[in-house]
Amino acid sequence: LQRVESEILAPTLTGMLEEGVPYRGFLYLGLMLTETGPQVLEYNCRLGDPEAQVLLPRVRSDFLDLVLAADAGDVTAVPLEFESDAAVGVVIASEGYPSAAVSGRRIAGLDAARATGAHVFCAGVARRDDAWFTQGGRVVTIVGRGASIDEARVHAYEAVRAIDIPGAFHRTDIGHQALESETWQSRSSAS
Repeated sequence: LQRVESEILAPTLTGMLEEGVPYRGFLYLGLMLTETGPQVLEYNCRLGDPEAQVLLPRVRSDFLDLVLAADAGDVTAVPLEFESDAAVGVVIASEGYPSAAVSGRRIAGLDAARATGAHVFCAGVARRDDAWFTQGGRVVTIVGRGASIDEARVHAYEAVRAIDIPGAFHRTDIGHQALESETWQSRSSAS
């Protein structure tokens, strides 16, 4: 995190100021963590989803106050505080995504997924005749929370299993890298 801040974020913001383009708003950095360090894939002037869908439910601070402070040009006016728990987000994608997502497939189990306590964010969906159907590539993001990454993963995948969309798919390795990092950090601090 410190490397991202010092090598990417700070130079980006400094460069914008030096060019006379101070920025106010959301700046999303799409990063890939590589063996040689973090690499920028993209910059977006918006909240990225599903990334924001994992972060925003954990924000303890008043979100409107944070936005107003940023708009006023003083992001330090309101402390940004997060809940101490972990969150894991799993995207359920429509068959054919990303090249040719299939629309019109009936979505079952959204209420059952919510009943697990997970956050259910719908994106590529449409409502017809009192039912939900796919209408886009990334259909639903499920966010599970817990005291640890492992617990959050369990909650997220429990909710994912409650949803049935013919032909849809999702990754099964979300959070694995974080778990390996947690395991490594635990071993390092124990020695």
